Amino acid sequence: MTREPAADAEPTLFVWAVWLGLSFLLWRFALDYSVNIPFLDDWEMVPVLAGEQPVTLKWLWSQHNEHRIFIPRLIYIAILKLSGGDFRAGVVFNVLTLSATAAALVLAARAIRGRTSYADAFFPLVLLHWGQAENLVSGFTMPLVLSSVVAACLLCVLMRPGPLGFRPALILALGTLALPLTSGSGLAFVPALAACTVLAGWDLHTSQPGSGRAWIAIVTAGVLGFVLCALYFVGYQRPPAHPPSPGLGATLQGTLQFLSLGFGTGTTRSWYASAYLTALLILATMLVLLWSLLYLPEERRRAVRALLFLGGMGCLAGGVAWSRIALSPGGIFSSRYATLAAPLLCCIYFAWEAVGSPRIARLVQMALFFFAAVFLLRNHDDGLLLANTVRESRRAVIADVESGMPLPEVASRHCGAIYICGTDVLLQRMQMLRDKGVGRFARLRLSNPPPPVRREGRDKPINQEERR
Repeated sequence: MTREPAADAEPTLFVWAVWLGLSFLLWRFALDYSVNIPFLDDWEMVPVLAGEQPVTLKWLWSQHNEHRIFIPRLIYIAILKLSGGDFRAGVVFNVLTLSATAAALVLAARAIRGRTSYADAFFPLVLLHWGQAENLVSGFTMPLVLSSVVAACLLCVLMRPGPLGFRPALILALGTLALPLTSGSGLAFVPALAACTVLAGWDLHTSQPGSGRAWIAIVTAGVLGFVLCALYFVGYQRPPAHPPSPGLGATLQGTLQFLSLGFGTGTTRSWYASAYLTALLILATMLVLLWSLLYLPEERRRAVRALLFLGGMGCLAGGVAWSRIALSPGGIFSSRYATLAAPLLCCIYFAWEAVGSPRIARLVQMALFFFAAVFLLRNHDDGLLLANTVRESRRAVIADVESGMPLPEVASRHCGAIYICGTDVLLQRMQMLRDKGVGRFARLRLSNPPPPVRREGRDKPINQEERR
């Protein structure tokens, strides 16, 4: 077994130490601030968990707001059942997938470059911070996390130099077909990545004449990506409570707000500056990629794939802005979107490998590492504030449940804090959890017994044995 050169050993140790430390802190944060009762959209899983809603293809494909969350629903209901109805299981899944994705990006950078750089610690810094707190306290944000990590992992394939072989092209094809099944956020990437898949298949045909019909399968998968985009909108209904953007100016502002979240919610305190920084990074990267496309023939394929990925990020940012800016102008700064915006910065980081100048690439990548490190403390503070608020609201529900408060009063008191679709619906789903003996609501079987039955002519209540 060959020993790693000393020049590479220190950066490798540094990067993996950062990854390990941030993974541990993210894990502790999720365990400390997640609580085993549903929160907001988590309540949508209760009828299935209680057996009131069967798991059917129709339900899996049905809309949740603008999203079709086929794969996340399958995963979430599976881990809920395996964990005995523990709603922290979704949070654990989010943390593990984010940590694994950060590790995959570090390994991809090493494979592309041939060695590890200190700047590669950028990946854990931008994916494992607390400025995405909503994704660390609620499992139902899994669709956003999944679409983001799938897109980020596909970057590991797209940013390889030269033509893609069959195996990388197959991974790209499968990932592209999976994205529209994760959420509307994943759908935004599909046209760009389907185009990358078709190009990869054609490259396979031209660069490897002995590949047989494998290239046809890859090209077909790319075409199916476009077909899935069309099928997504069959029977689609725009949520009536989500008005569209009032105009182009508002959409552009929301787009910049979304893109500025790539470093986390710590950027929102000075979002104009972070938006200008992000816009400058995008513009510079696109210009460099166009230069590589024109003057570096060996980098043309990678430059085209990077430009297409940036186009997919643009579709995602514009779609979020168009659908949310009128609903809640400040809502685009929600911490759940920080995870969605992170692949943009990962793409920029990789794209500079196509410059043809390792010195310039290292300079830009160190700058990205520096900004991610600077915003880490702000993300820490913002994450703590939000997570503590959510934890206390859920603990208040637990306290009322364990005190024996009647369910209708619990639902009335906490509707709005833990669910926003009405007291009656919340009460109904709390009763489902009680009847099935799930989690904290199982205690209501003891604290809220059925009312006593009285017989005519008797003053004292009849117990259950007498009733039978």
